[in-house]
Amino acid sequence: MSVEPAAAHRESTPPRSASRQTTPAFASPQTKQAAPEERPPSTQPARSPPPRKQLSIQHLPLIYQASGGRQLCRMCRERKKKINLSLPVTTFPLDATWSELADHVREMHPSGHDRLVAMSPKEIQEMKLRLQ
Repeated sequence: MSVEPAAAHRESTPPRSASRQTTPAFASPQTKQAAPEERPPSTQPARSPPPRKQLSIQHLPLIYQASGGRQLCRMCRERKKKINLSLPVTTFPLDATWSELADHVREMHPSGHDRLVAMSPKEIQEMKLRLQ
């Protein structure tokens, strides 16, 4: 029995078909890729807005003042002083949930809420010092 050399075996292997092309898993720098389809602005997919900033526990002393076993809303108190003395000042028990406290500010004082969440940590700290 004769053993054929490996080179002879390779020569007998049929070459790949020239018409068959493989697509590389990645494009090389020289490879031109089709540009993404341009759409008019009105048909661009909607991008979701960035997540909205929220109040944090760091804001608590800026919003509420503990007094007589209750938490008084500073914004309600200022509104009462500046706008109308007959307006109520909202108070919460000391053990009120964060959800209750944050919801009050968001719903009753939307512009104050927006100013608070836009504050930097340094601004929050400075305001805490001024309120002491």
